[in-house]
Amino acid sequence: MNLQTILFLDGSETSEFLLNYIIKTKIFNIKKIIVSPNSNKHFINKIKKKFITVISNLKKDNNLDKYDIGFSYYDFKVPLKILKKCKIGVINFHPSFLPYNRGRHSVFWAINDLTPLGATSHWMNQNFDDGEIFLQKKIKNVKFKNAKTLYELQLKSLNIVIKDTIRSILRKKFIRKKQDFQKATYHYASEI
Repeated sequence: MNLQTILFLDGSETSEFLLNYIIKTKIFNIKKIIVSPNSNKHFINKIKKKFITVISNLKKDNNLDKYDIGFSYYDFKVPLKILKKCKIGVINFHPSFLPYNRGRHSVFWAINDLTPLGATSHWMNQNFDDGEIFLQKKIKNVKFKNAKTLYELQLKSLNIVIKDTIRSILRKKFIRKKQDFQKATYHYASEI
């Protein structure tokens, strides 16, 4: 299996973890990496040394190649026309237990609204964080210390979800589970 792959990365440690894990599997042929314009220059320069096509402005990318699959840990909406270019689809990784706390500041809202903590991989569609769920990890028996500690716990869980999602793909298991929209919450950065 040699999957033509596109990545959407925000330059964070989690996006580097995702990139490195995908490289380690050796079955994903990374054709293009879209990097957030908010990424630091060090991250962008580091991956430009390894990959031919790295784009830091999605709006200026007019080359709509076809791909088998995409992966995302990205801080902007990916246009539907690009999502449609992926035969299998694009999987996003989100640090919350969807359908709870879509959007921004998932730990803050989990604390504020007393909703579950966790991490999720889901299929992307035209809306933020509401595609079908691929895989989830719920964090149980959490003892509250502070929001930073909980966020770090969610990111550790997200790394596990990244590994388990990619392992499922290697076994050709493509899971799709509908989200419960009656339980769904969405928060914008401007809300806090």
